[in-house]
Amino acid sequence: MWRGSLAAAKAPTVREQLMEAPSWTELTHAYGPADNIPALLAAARSGAPPTSANDEPWFSLWSALSHQGDVYTASYRAIPDLIDIAESRGGQIALECLHLVAAIELDRQRPGAPAIPPGLVAAYNAALRRGLKVVQGELPKTEDASWVRKLAGSVLGGQFEEARALIEAS
Repeated sequence: MWRGSLAAAKAPTVREQLMEAPSWTELTHAYGPADNIPALLAAARSGAPPTSANDEPWFSLWSALSHQGDVYTASYRAIPDLIDIAESRGGQIALECLHLVAAIELDRQRPGAPAIPPGLVAAYNAALRRGLKVVQGELPKTEDASWVRKLAGSVLGGQFEEARALIEAS
């Protein structure tokens, strides 16, 4: 008698999910084509934590991906990478990533924000779920860190009005 077993289907990795996503050259950010974003993300993976709002690559990432309350298709594509960086680097880098992720997701809720490209939806949503786990993990214990944790936790938990209230109160 044949005894077959059904192995549990393994969830695709982020990299596998991103195989369906548009390439960076097909996406845009505040200043046009997004082909410069991978280099900025690579710098964030290995660079020093920011000490001021003008520190690179963070200034350029914020300017391009969350520009004066506007988001872009490249903003959405950057989310899985930003969460990867937060998970691997921790500390102040994780806070900066979570803050940018929260800003992008909150601004995505605005009328007129572009839709997430169809090939990116699964990776984007999976990254948001992973981001919530980062928020719940070990982060620096400073006043700024506490605020970012509350903001990111609210946004990633779908509590957008709570997040807006935090921003207005700051």
